[in-house]
Amino acid sequence: MSTSTEENLRNGTLAIKLAEKACKLENWHNPESLDALACSYAEIGDFDSAVKYEEKAIALLQKNVRADFIERLDLFNQKKPYRK
Repeated sequence: MSTSTEENLRNGTLAIKLAEKACKLENWHNPESLDALACSYAEIGDFDSAVKYEEKAIALLQKNVRADFIERLDLFNQKKPYRK
């Protein structure tokens, strides 16, 4: 809902609600859910929140930092959403 290349499939506001629900259910300890939340915030143009949640996702990964998370953080710092 937040990363599709097809604009008509994206809904950042709904994506945020769903990703927040997932994060809450997982006690904010699942890096993939935090990454989804970051992508959702980037979709609506809230890059400060996108950076915040992407950094939390990366911190949870510790030594197993995923390159794709780092790439998304770089995009969000450039005020750009992620598309796949």
